[in-house]
Amino acid sequence: MGAQRILKSDGLKVTAETSFGTLLIRHKLETGIPQEMISCHTGEVDAYFVEGHVPPVDIRRFLDKRPDAVGLAMPGMLRFA
Repeated sequence: MGAQRILKSDGLKVTAETSFGTLLIRHKLETGIPQEMISCHTGEVDAYFVEGHVPPVDIRRFLDKRPDAVGLAMPGMLRFA
């Protein structure tokens, strides 16, 4: 999977769990990801969620700041992802 490869190549630790359909959407909504921010991939890091193809540099910047937020999202699907 491309997203995992990109994160791993940037030195981030990645584990994967396959989930589909309504269970995945329910998990996203129950954990506080707004419906308009839902994307193709969901990551969990510390107490935050990373939704979509968020670049590693942005994930690191977000974690450095530790804002009062549910997480970081790049909604939708990239055109050539």
